[in-house]
Amino acid sequence: MQSAPTGFGLESGYYQVSLNFYDLQSALVRGAFLSTGISLAFAFFVLVIMTRSFYLTILSLVSIFGIGERAKRVLRLREKMGL
Repeated sequence: MQSAPTGFGLESGYYQVSLNFYDLQSALVRGAFLSTGISLAFAFFVLVIMTRSFYLTILSLVSIFGIGERAKRVLRLREKMGL
């Protein structure tokens, strides 16, 4: 450890680096939103065919979308809390 360069955090035997938002994480987020959109479109067609009610289909999709938004808010809150 005596030969470790100074000013880089190597004096104590470890090196710290800031973790930025990497391309893989960005691709995973984009893919999640894309798959959610495809799933909602598929659910729309299935619900229209099975219920034969446009109004009930819209209400169901609003409910599904609301659950997704709530989950997203919970994840953001956990991220802020450091969990």
